Amino acid sequence: MEGYRASREIPRCTHCSGFLRPCTVLFGETLHPSKLAQARRWAEECDLMIVMGSSLLVAPANKIPEIAIECRIPVALLNQGHTHLDRLVDILLNEQPCGEVCEKLMGSVP
Repeated sequence: MEGYRASREIPRCTHCSGFLRPCTVLFGETLHPSKLAQARRWAEECDLMIVMGSSLLVAPANKIPEIAIECRIPVALLNQGHTHLDRLVDILLNEQPCGEVCEKLMGSVP
């Protein structure tokens, strides 16, 4: 990762020379069904769900916070802008960038 930050060149696999990419789903890609099922289970079992930096417009991932809400699990939504869940969440922080909010939160943790 440090090499990428310095050069801005996308890193390649040393074995096959293919591009290395983050463990994320990029726009237009589908979620693996087992990963989505795991996320749903976690949404039903968590003590607190924190949703950060999402417009909550892209299905099916946008349904995960709704599962937590239906299970009466507290949901904190940190997003610069409004979403359709703003009125349903327990904590809403949407006036500042997520990074600034996280820095302030972490600064208050002993």
